[in-house]
Amino acid sequence: MDRMDQRTAALQQAALEQLRIERAANNLSYMEIARRVEVSEKTVRRYFAGERDIPMPTLLQMLEAMGVSVQAFWERSVARIA
Repeated sequence: MDRMDQRTAALQQAALEQLRIERAANNLSYMEIARRVEVSEKTVRRYFAGERDIPMPTLLQMLEAMGVSVQAFWERSVARIA
């Protein structure tokens, strides 16, 4: 894996971990997130388990449902690997 691939993988992992933190901080269940973004609970669980990539429009809806700005989310995610 080259350096760029490593950086991309690290950012993806950091973003997923930050998403988990945001969900917990907002006390939202997988079911509630699924309802708000109009996907199945099973799909949401797969997203949070890292078993399935989250499409960007869905990620944006999830952040909105959690009341987290895109800028704050990415800043926090990047800070995890800095």
